[in-house]
Formats: sequence, structure tokens, C-alpha cells
Amino acid sequence: MRSRIALVTLALLSAALPLRACLHVPRDYKLTVHETSKEAIIYHDGTNAHLIIRTGLEAPGELPKTLAWVLPLPALPVRYQEEGEDLFKQLYQVFVPRYKGKLKRSMAQGGAGDGIKVYAALHVGSYEIHPIEILSDDAGGVLNDWLSSNGFGTMPVKYQKYYLHKGAAFLALKLSGLKGSVADIKPLHIVYPADRASMPLKFSFHEFDLKLYTITPKRLQPDVFAPYKLQYKGNHDLTAVHGRLPDLFKALGPISGYVTEFEGVGYNSRSVPFMSVEALPGDPFILAPKP
Repeated sequence: MRSRIALVTLALLSAALPLRACLHVPRDYKLTVHETSKEAIIYHDGTNAHLIIRTGLEAPGELPKTLAWVLPLPALPVRYQEEGEDLFKQLYQVFVPRYKGKLKRSMAQGGAGDGIKVYAALHVGSYEIHPIEILSDDAGGVLNDWLSSNGFGTMPVKYQKYYLHKGAAFLALKLSGLKGSVADIKPLHIVYPADRASMPLKFSFHEFDLKLYTITPKRLQPDVFAPYKLQYKGNHDLTAVHGRLPDLFKALGPISGYVTEFEGVGYNSRSVPFMSVEALPGDPFILAPKP
């Protein structure tokens, strides 16, 4: 199913203790959950921005049965969909060869404050999604009040400020049914109106790595994302690798141009101070292609 979202807030159930990450777990869960890595694709179709993102989770024992994760976007999306789990595996193999319906807006639910508007929860694949529209630039405290009172972990307002503006939103996504000590969450495909497609980095305060793939009409310069501490890893003409990326073309349709891989390692690492996301000039982005 596809839908309208905005600041995508994947926060953990907050009957939860804050960890050294933007992950939260139930109070009776005694272990630490780590986010192993993020993988994301950004693309602009000329009208809308696309973000396809997934993360990996790991614990020294059994994962909690329910948790969530926080992700911001600049506008309320028009569509979203859970994509196939092989999408990023296919991209990985291309670069390292080794081996939908629309969301209808519903009436706002109770529990909101003057600065936010909360919509009815939706179920898309393994996600339970709670869209929250931002009505005021200073709605961070009200948003945290709602998250806390509805069983989600809160986020320090200083990490919200870069994204917190009228017209944006938070999407609180619950994940449940996790098993074992390692989990790779299926990719979530989000489509939202904007003049650029971006990867939100500055909303995290835990350590993580990132593989970012861009889809652009022309080749990007290798240093285009250097200010965001992302290293260029290579690119491919999409025509040449079409048959090797069936899930990408299924998700985005008849795209053309170039797919480029960038990598960032050790964001928010205590041993590498300059990798703090607070020090980044913003979020990496690509502009809408010129008509």
C-alpha cells in the first residue's frame, strides 16, 4: 500500500528506556539493540521525491518483540509501499559482484496538541504507521508529549529542529513480530512532493553506517556528497544493469540515467568526533531534474 507521510518517525515503543541510539525498547527488555546499518535510495521523478530506506537491527540475545525507528522527511508524502527484501541485495551485487494504494486522509485522532494533527493509524506490510502533521515550527514539545502518551519513545527537540517546520510531519512506525537476535527490516518506499530528494541524516544520535544510492539523469561528480562525509564508490548506466535490478525497476518504474553508490562509515562514532551528524551542513540531496 502507498500513502501520504512526512517526517517519518520510526520511534520505539516507549514504555521504553532511552538507549545510546534513537531506538527505544520496552522497559522489561534488558539488552541493547544496535542499528547495524542503513541502506537508502533517493530519486526524483520530476514531480515527487522518492526515498526507499531500510535498516538492520542486532542484539546480543533475542530482539524485543516490538520496537520502532525515527526518520524525518520535509513534507507529508503522497504514497508509500513496503518493497521486496532483495532490492538492496541486488544493488549490492551490482556494485560488489560476489557470487501501493494511496493513503486517504482521515479525521485527526485525539491526544494531539495545538501544534500537530494526528491521523488514523495505517497498516502497510510489517509497519503500523501513525502519520502526524506538523502545524507549528515550535511543535517539538507537543510532538514528544503525543509520542510519550501513545507508547513511543521521545526525541530530543534539538534533533528535531532541523526538520521541524509547518507542513512537515512525523510518521511513527511500530514494528512487531521480530524474532532472533538479528533482523533486516523490509525497505519502506516513501514518495513526497518536493523540489529535491534527500536522505535524512541529522535526526540520528546513535552510531550507524550508511549505503546511499542515487538515481540521476546524469553522472554525479565523485565529491558531490563530500560535505556529508559520504565517499563515492562507483556508478552504473541503468541501461547496462537493467536485468540485474528487477526490484529497483519494479519499485520506480521505467527509470533511466545512472545509479551511483556512496558510503558513510561511523556516523556519530565517539572515536571519530567529526562524524557527528550535528556537524553536517545538512542532509545529502539531489534536485528535481530540469524539464
